[in-house]
Amino acid sequence: MYKSEIGKLFEHCLRCLRKTRIPLFSCKFSKRTYTQHQHLSLLVLKTYLNLGYRETSDLAHELWVTLSTFELKEVPHFTTLQKFFERIPNRWLETLLYRVIHHYKSIKYLAIDATGFSAARASSYFMVRMGRRTEYSNFLKMSLLLDVKRRLPVAACCHNKSGHDIVDFLPLMKKIDKPVEYFVADKAYDSEANFAYLKDRGIKPIIPLRIGRQSINGRLRNEMIDKWATHPTVEKQYHQRSLIESFFSAVKRRLGANVKSRLWNLQRREAMLKVLVYSMSRASGSWLIEVFYRACACTTLKNP
Repeated sequence: MYKSEIGKLFEHCLRCLRKTRIPLFSCKFSKRTYTQHQHLSLLVLKTYLNLGYRETSDLAHELWVTLSTFELKEVPHFTTLQKFFERIPNRWLETLLYRVIHHYKSIKYLAIDATGFSAARASSYFMVRMGRRTEYSNFLKMSLLLDVKRRLPVAACCHNKSGHDIVDFLPLMKKIDKPVEYFVADKAYDSEANFAYLKDRGIKPIIPLRIGRQSINGRLRNEMIDKWATHPTVEKQYHQRSLIESFFSAVKRRLGANVKSRLWNLQRREAMLKVLVYSMSRASGSWLIEVFYRACACTTLKNP
């Protein structure tokens, strides 16, 4: 039986939701017209198609056959989804994000990096023409851990101001309870304390140092520079880190590089929802056909 790409995404979302402890209803006095699982699934649809709340509600009427999977009695008004998005806890999105890879027993390469989402909707050309370069200081910063082999995120956190990447290392690593073989990061995460933490967990670090050999402090950092000098495969393994840049690029190209919400807490949820939706789509294989058709289209244009 043929299933649409949105239908595959919905099924994968439902499987993840059923394995969490997110309650069906917010309280015992709820009207019980819709469940919170149904609301979350419709938010996934909204983010996947990069729509507004009103457009999502209108589209839901046209996708009644697909949405019947959730046993909806009626399609909710767009303000219902908007109010639900404003009150859901942030930890629900983090729980769903981890559920995407929960069935994998181990991680070979774990990479970390940070990126930014713009909070302004104006184009870069408009900002330059108007002389408002300072507006770019209004952005949201996200740090993310990525399972490089599967191209799936493991954990993420957001900030509403600029800061050093290294502050997110320990909070994110403490969320990982799976065995990891290699940890790959750029020079921003070079720290003796980070090397010591990875060694205690039995993880092999692949992190270049920020300074020259003459002024290196720390035994573990010295071991790292010796490893780069004596093991020719280390540099090849380090380039696994570039895949997290590709992941950020894919999320922004497919789901947008800016957040539409005005409040900081809602901006954080919106950015987390983008990463969650993209990872669910990768896990369900719903974008493999899209990539195939794009490749075929490019080949046709080059060889008419």
